[in-house]
Amino acid sequence: MKQGTLAANEYLKGELTFLKAFVRVQAGGRCTKDEALRSSLGAEWDGNLDFREGREGPACFVFAVLTALRRCPPHAFPTEVPFGIVMGKLPGVAPVTLCDKDRKRKKKRRRGNRMENKIFQVSTLQAFVLGYSRAVINVAELLREGDTGLGTFEDVNGEMIVLDGHCYRADQNGCVTEVAAGTGVPFATVASFHGEQRFELNQMPDIASIRRELDRKIEERFGLNSMHVVRIDGEFEKVDARSEAPYRSHHVTLKQVLTQNQKAFIFEKIRGSLVGVYFPDYMDGINMPGWHLHFLSEDRSKGGHVFEVSLRQGAAKVDRITNIFINLPADAAFDTYSLKQNLQEEIKSVE
Repeated sequence: MKQGTLAANEYLKGELTFLKAFVRVQAGGRCTKDEALRSSLGAEWDGNLDFREGREGPACFVFAVLTALRRCPPHAFPTEVPFGIVMGKLPGVAPVTLCDKDRKRKKKRRRGNRMENKIFQVSTLQAFVLGYSRAVINVAELLREGDTGLGTFEDVNGEMIVLDGHCYRADQNGCVTEVAAGTGVPFATVASFHGEQRFELNQMPDIASIRRELDRKIEERFGLNSMHVVRIDGEFEKVDARSEAPYRSHHVTLKQVLTQNQKAFIFEKIRGSLVGVYFPDYMDGINMPGWHLHFLSEDRSKGGHVFEVSLRQGAAKVDRITNIFINLPADAAFDTYSLKQNLQEEIKSVE
């Protein structure tokens, strides 16, 4: 019993999360925070940890418990504690501090997460699939809510790709133009992108392999029940994509529109970016479960909704999102759509 390891999910960061942390002792068995501290500190411990600054805790809690249990000397631990906490009055624990630069960076990140860790969505996928393609907001309003994402335009007039704060439209031939600020948006999903998780993707022969690897990466961080935004910049062997011409009619389903107006095209040996969003299964109907990807070429001249793709090499960036704001249509026509229907098969057919 010389070592201990943290067995707490990474997503438990935040206020008072040390209450849910566990210490796993290698000699066997687990002990909760209460059990570990009572056994080491005795009846004098009143159930409180005194923090001089901040209240986040899995890493600091484990530091405190292991040091108090005398399993490792204090000098065996790193001087930079991950969550920017300064440890306080716990018997046998020396205070640990971060340098000013790291503390400021952490404080800025926490502030950014509170303000920007959200997906902004226009309408719902279910309403859009059933034919609600009227403008809910315009592009200028959309870009105030996020700089990365995807969607479409009023009357299903092409595929939307939002990248680096610019909104692009891929027309029915896969040709891309930047759209005017006043262009109407019936359905879209955007977020302010930071690229918190980064990794390389090489020799991905198809879209299924890319989706599997993305799933694996977010599962490593306990993120399968969260939303995610992804950007993959790289060299592509082939991109099989589609877009569509506008269809001015309402209560005509998306499947019917695409049957008449959709056009597919293939880009080969091309550099560019995949932009996508991930929604968990339980959010089916709000958006498409799993990974939904659009493509934009590096020169911003080609793009579309991705059917199939082969990636030679690329750099992926992923943000985990834990908040969503949905801007529903305000006009009376929205209430003429029956959104209780089970549209799983219809949604899969247009994907």
